[in-house]
Amino acid sequence: DRLGLTIAPSQIRLRPAAEDGYAWSATEANAWMLQSNLSNGTVGLYRAICEALGQSLEAVTPQVLQEPRSSRGASAGEEAGELLIYGMNIQQAHCRDHENESFTGTIRRLERESRDLSAELDRTQVRLEEVSSERRQCQAKIRHFQEELERSQILASQLRSELAELRAGTMEAMQVLQKHQHHEREVPGPHEDEP
Repeated sequence: DRLGLTIAPSQIRLRPAAEDGYAWSATEANAWMLQSNLSNGTVGLYRAICEALGQSLEAVTPQVLQEPRSSRGASAGEEAGELLIYGMNIQQAHCRDHENESFTGTIRRLERESRDLSAELDRTQVRLEEVSSERRQCQAKIRHFQEELERSQILASQLRSELAELRAGTMEAMQVLQKHQHHEREVPGPHEDEP
């Protein structure tokens, strides 16, 4: 019903041709079911197909299976024509409701979302590396400025000590000078004694 096809049971094949209007999609675990013809099947194969139908094996339109090999990685079995898929192209994703989509569609949508998240993660990691590099540069500048500040503080402390010594020396010199001036005023000079 979902594909809009009516196919007689005798016309159903595990390896349909493109003109049949349907293809099979299976999870990796159930891919073995698609490797033989129904006419050569065993009771075990038929039972496995019945149990997997609608859950991990389903009929889909051939377009659903058309996904670039670069995005899914073709295996040797796929190249031999086996119908094994794990994704859904964007056009089918937009046409389907999440509630009504097949497991194939769900897998493809989730894989696409996973690729999108992976790309976003890659971009975030690049940005994180850029920010980390900027942070390291800022930390190096901060260390440089801290070292400059420490040197300036040491120099300022030395200058304060030298200034204190100069002040003490200047004060001592001024006191000696004042004593000398005071002493000169008290002691009359040679010209002051003469009449």
